[in-house]
Amino acid sequence: MRPIYILRDEVSEAIAGRLYLKVYRLENRLREYLMRFYSIVYGADFWPLAAEKIAKKAEEFKGNERVFSDYANTIAYRITFDDLGGIIFKVGANQPDAEILIKKLRAIPSTESKRFAELQAELEPNYDRFFKRLKQGDFRKLWERFSHFRNKIAHNNLFVAEDEAEANDLFDRLMTLISQNDRDIETVKSSLETSGGDLQEEFLTASGVTADSIPSPESPLWTGLSSKFVSISQDEFLTQLKSLEAEIAKKGRGYVGLKRFIEFHLGALGVDYKSAWQIYEQLLESNSIEKYEVIGRYQDQIALAIRSINSK
Repeated sequence: MRPIYILRDEVSEAIAGRLYLKVYRLENRLREYLMRFYSIVYGADFWPLAAEKIAKKAEEFKGNERVFSDYANTIAYRITFDDLGGIIFKVGANQPDAEILIKKLRAIPSTESKRFAELQAELEPNYDRFFKRLKQGDFRKLWERFSHFRNKIAHNNLFVAEDEAEANDLFDRLMTLISQNDRDIETVKSSLETSGGDLQEEFLTASGVTADSIPSPESPLWTGLSSKFVSISQDEFLTQLKSLEAEIAKKGRGYVGLKRFIEFHLGALGVDYKSAWQIYEQLLESNSIEKYEVIGRYQDQIALAIRSINSK
């Protein structure tokens, strides 16, 4: 039998065109939700760190966007469709990489079951910890199935009417699930806060900012407008520090994380990182402030904190 060739498939072209809009809208909706989640739970500037930690290969596509990246952090728009969904069901907020995990396991004596339990809690995936409503709605299965149609569009595969019907159903169910989980963000934040500790500092610690880390005068998280940041004086540094200490005193718990204070709190006020780190060193040398270690929620995590001398 001689081969049959399809020269032009305008039906598939029409279906793919309609579905591509839904792929774009779904990616936008999940991206919006994840940025809102990390901003509300961990702080306004933590999404770039989360995105970079979870999908480092996004940097490979940095050259694809040459306009908006000069004014905003666009790493979220360089994450692939599969990796974007994977932030929900493949990883955890505090999961260490394989090398760190091996070191932690080797350091735990076989008789200390409590330490093993703590490590298990650290490895708890986002799917179980934060996104329970999404898991109950079978988000992973739906997302991975929708990814099948997304790939068919990307690679110019052929479509039948049943494909469009199934993809439309998946789209509607996924959008509904994301909207439902969106309403739970504040509840997640509240439940984490009641367990004590400093969420932002623990997130930084879990991402590799440990007590042994040497602070860098140039933050890896800020891009674009950072060159317009201004210097800070010792008085203003202390004023901002004491203001946060007053807030912590009202709560009755917590601490001022070193890196978070300098690169997120002061950075959000427009302070140059190099200037802030220099002032920090000067105040440390003059005994106006002190640096100390804090044990995070997981007992083997050590975070660096600072306080003014008269706040002890």
